[in-house]
Amino acid sequence: MENSTNNWDERYFHGWKNRYPFTEVVSFVMQNFGGAQDRGKTTILDLGCGSAHHLKFLAQEGFQFYGIDGSSAAIGIAKEMLEAEGFKSSSLSVATFDDLPYKDDFFDGIIDRSALVCNPRDSISEILTEIRRVLKPGGKFISFILNGESTGRSTAKHIGNNDYIEHSGRLKDAGLLHYTSSEESEQLFSMFKIDNILLQTTRSEYKPANDDEVMSWQIIICSK
Repeated sequence: MENSTNNWDERYFHGWKNRYPFTEVVSFVMQNFGGAQDRGKTTILDLGCGSAHHLKFLAQEGFQFYGIDGSSAAIGIAKEMLEAEGFKSSSLSVATFDDLPYKDDFFDGIIDRSALVCNPRDSISEILTEIRRVLKPGGKFISFILNGESTGRSTAKHIGNNDYIEHSGRLKDAGLLHYTSSEESEQLFSMFKIDNILLQTTRSEYKPANDDEVMSWQIIICSK
């Protein structure tokens, strides 16, 4: 669902500048799909694919990869990067997450590396319903959700439902972000079978004065 805070071509928080896949994503993919007899038939979607840092990894490992992003500029960059590496880019699409252009029960795996959190709370449930629709029975889904322990919201403007805008610091260009508690995460993802919820917190132990920023993610691994 689009809203006035979501101009995806002007938001840089969701992976435009990343060049390498996140370790947790690599582990998720290889643990769940690395042993597939034919990786070329294993369909994996990167939700909010940005500049294709995860798609390049999936392509190199021989998976049937798909990428979607709300930003046409990001998809353009992603296609250029994949084609420069000798991979096809026809499986990349510009679309909103609440209307995914895929058939029911299509994907073996879906990756959300901080794309959901860029949407308001009222839209996240709709998006999760759509994710569940396109995930195969028995398929796996990993999502990185901002936890309320993150200090980024302390200087941001709360607009209700744990949605925040006007961030500072490393989140300055993020636009709207949604923060969750463990309890809310369980409620949001209750339409899935939750396999695990991990809390990942980063706090600098050697930092400049007045820099007490903490980034905290709940990594939620689900099955359909």
